Amino acid sequence: MQFLKLVGKAREGWQTLAFALREICKADPKTCVVLATLVLVQGILPALSIAISSSVISNFAVGHVTEASALILSLQWAGALALYHLLSPWILFLQSNLADRSVFMVNDAIIKKASAIQELGPFEDPAFHNDLKLIQAQSAHKPLNLVVTLVGLVKDGLVSLSCLALLFSSISWIAVLVIACTYAQCRIFARIHQNSWKESLGRSQESRRMNYLASLSIQKECAKEIRCFNMGPFLQREHQQLFKTVHNRVVPFRLKQVATSYLPLILTILGGFCVFFYVVRSAVHGELSIGAIALLLQSLAQLHLSVGAFSEEYGWMNGHLLFFKKYREFLQSSHGAQPKTPSQPLRTVKLRRGGHPFIQFQDVSFSYPCGKQAISNISLEIHAGQRIALVGPNGSGKSTFIKLLCGFYRAEKGVILIRGKPLDTIPLEKWRAEISPVFQDFFQYALSLRQNIVMGNEVGDQTVDRVLSQVDLSLDSTEGHDQLLEQTFGGTDLSKGQWQKVALARALYKDAPLYLLDEPNSFLDPLSEAEVFKQFAALSAAKTVVFITHRLGSVKLADQVVLLDQGRMTDVGTHQELVTRSKLYNSLYTTQAAQYFSPEQQFAEKVDACTKNTSIKDLVDLQFDPFNQAQGQRAI
Repeated sequence: MQFLKLVGKAREGWQTLAFALREICKADPKTCVVLATLVLVQGILPALSIAISSSVISNFAVGHVTEASALILSLQWAGALALYHLLSPWILFLQSNLADRSVFMVNDAIIKKASAIQELGPFEDPAFHNDLKLIQAQSAHKPLNLVVTLVGLVKDGLVSLSCLALLFSSISWIAVLVIACTYAQCRIFARIHQNSWKESLGRSQESRRMNYLASLSIQKECAKEIRCFNMGPFLQREHQQLFKTVHNRVVPFRLKQVATSYLPLILTILGGFCVFFYVVRSAVHGELSIGAIALLLQSLAQLHLSVGAFSEEYGWMNGHLLFFKKYREFLQSSHGAQPKTPSQPLRTVKLRRGGHPFIQFQDVSFSYPCGKQAISNISLEIHAGQRIALVGPNGSGKSTFIKLLCGFYRAEKGVILIRGKPLDTIPLEKWRAEISPVFQDFFQYALSLRQNIVMGNEVGDQTVDRVLSQVDLSLDSTEGHDQLLEQTFGGTDLSKGQWQKVALARALYKDAPLYLLDEPNSFLDPLSEAEVFKQFAALSAAKTVVFITHRLGSVKLADQVVLLDQGRMTDVGTHQELVTRSKLYNSLYTTQAAQYFSPEQQFAEKVDACTKNTSIKDLVDLQFDPFNQAQGQRAI
């Protein structure tokens, strides 16, 4: 059983090595060929120099050296030495170029694979997130380390083999002894680096948390709260405690590594002592010629250096291969793979109101990995051209509804249909091409204003100008659309309201058939909100709009209002219908009204409503209606 485990580990190691070599060769095949050739040549030159030196000494000892032969041997020796040193800069040059391309290729593959993951679940899985963070953090140097180590391993391996061949030609048992010592050293160093990798995996979460705490102290987004609440000492205490925990765990491990590393040193010293004593004893008894003694001693000295380097590089190689094992598992993981159900094309038929539903939720339920029920038994039809408002208390499932519709999560129960086809059978990139979203937690990209809006798509400056005008955003900058935003790279910082306008402009630029708006007005002042909604009303006349809002005056834009509470759909109707028949909706609405009217104002409005035969609710609606913002203010 133990033998089968060893075979399995060996097979896995060779498969990982083959994968790593393929990845490196794919980065630059021509450079790999040239580099391998130069390393092979350089690897045999030390043994060649030793052989030439031994020949010179042997010939001198027997008096067979002439002036001409001495010159030839000297030129050969000098030529081997010169070639060895002349090749080194070119090997370093090619090695650096190959390493750069390998780092680029690995990171490019990570971006491609991560971008192919269409759902949010994997990124919210702590184990997957830890692995991904570790891969991403080490991808900047592990391919470089692998190339450097691989070059050194091949070169030192060739030097060792060529010197062993010289030893074997003289005294075979010495070569066998060196091979045994080398094998033991390689195994010990491999175990050390494997344990180091496992230990780094074990503390990756604590390390990420330490980095997180350190980064909080310098992030501008939380700078105000940290200072006003005097959170700095807490961050420092937490950081210090985590460091103590990690440090106390890692110090015994590192001490064990130090003790273990002495084993190959002891083996090397004992082996070297035995061989050296044998050579000296043989020389004393005249059993070896002067040339053989020189060959043995020089070979042993070179072997001592090359075998030590080879063993250590072998250990490092095992550590690098463990990274490539994780990297390979990430690339070959099922995350981002298309569903097993047969993929169906997404029809682009434009459905009219009253026709077949554009979107259908049929008894859909969904729970997060933590077990929280977010959506429960929701059934809803949305027709093309409709405007649907999702309202309800915090945590009622509104944002989860949007994420399910985007395909970021899959329903645990029920089915979501798009034009009659299950969403799970539609290529997500095709479906998302029909969505223009504005998320509540929109990201602030440290890119130019143009790039923040077009998001890598074709650039049309006139269209960019149009959408910026529609959201009423203008930056006083001579750089125009090339103005860099966010302060990370020295760009212009914007207010939250301005950033939200950028996110709205991004959705308008895409101009897709379906707009999904998750709190699109949360950072806008009332006048900006009214203007943006007017623009959306004009632009989305032929569009389908699903939007979430807590400002219930905005729902007058909607054809239907869907009221959610604790993940359940409790009512559907127009704004007026829900105010009349839904106690929860009426409570949410009147609570907001109370924030706008004082008791005295409400009483005055009631009196005025009686004299003018106008209901107080109509006046409240006027105040909340973003299309009549100015009139509402004048009414007050």
